[in-house]
Amino acid sequence: MTSAVLEHCVNLNASSPSRTPRWQVAAARKCGSRHEARGANCEDAYWVVQPTPGVLVIGVADGAGSAKFAEIGATVAVENGVAQVCRGLTEAGDALDAPTLRLILEDAMAAALSAVQTEATARALDGGELASTMILVIALRDYIAAAQIGD
Repeated sequence: MTSAVLEHCVNLNASSPSRTPRWQVAAARKCGSRHEARGANCEDAYWVVQPTPGVLVIGVADGAGSAKFAEIGATVAVENGVAQVCRGLTEAGDALDAPTLRLILEDAMAAALSAVQTEATARALDGGELASTMILVIALRDYIAAAQIGD
């Protein structure tokens, strides 16, 4: 078994006050053995953002191995999903209760799906050719909210 190469490692809050979580993030992508054997690209994507101190937004997508352009779909989904979470957090301000976070995550999933469908149309492809799963996480000081779509 080969190990994954660490692609992203950062302390996002190095100079923050001690009461704010000091987020440290490590992320990696590793092409599976079947993909390596056939010379296929890694179909995984991730995006990590700290929109404000004490808040971390993470998106992880796993492109469907059966989808011809899964790598593109995973990237488009995760980038647009995380961007929409950040917009939702900005709009919500300090009103980050459970119903608000749920709505932000639902809107982000919808935005990601719309972006993938737009990308498929622009490439004259069926949306299924960009298929991917996705998980979005909003980590706050006191709790975490998450949403998942796909298997």
